[in-house]
Amino acid sequence: MAMLCVACGRMAGGRVATQDERHEIQLLNDSGSSMRNLSDFASALRLHEQALELAQKAGDSVGWVIATNHLGTDMRRLGELQEALTYHLEALRMAEEIAERDTSHVARKNVLRSLNGLGNVHSTLGNEVMAERYFRRALEGEKHINSALGLAINYA
Repeated sequence: MAMLCVACGRMAGGRVATQDERHEIQLLNDSGSSMRNLSDFASALRLHEQALELAQKAGDSVGWVIATNHLGTDMRRLGELQEALTYHLEALRMAEEIAERDTSHVARKNVLRSLNGLGNVHSTLGNEVMAERYFRRALEGEKHINSALGLAINYA
């Protein structure tokens, strides 16, 4: 998995993604989510892997976090729970590094999505204590940013 340059806030290599690259990464992530919602997991995985690869090459750490979280969700829905945990943990690690320097809504939301993903995987594994810890952390964050949708997702 890609590494974040802590000093510069970019992916290793120091490159910054262009607007067109960020747009393509978003389209790949959105298309992958649509395919997952249609239960076309092979297409979802392929599109999210392409988004991850492009984000890494382009130096788009936010796109990388989003693609990594999507891959975690794909894996959870496929029953590959250890791999799902790995993806969500890696996304959380990078999202938290980004959020240390960037207090924007997007940066904070990516941390919360990672926490929610981890809660879902632990819940699926039957680790209710761990699931509740992650869900409560995500819920507190959603309260802090006043996200009605995030609150609804976490209460569910």
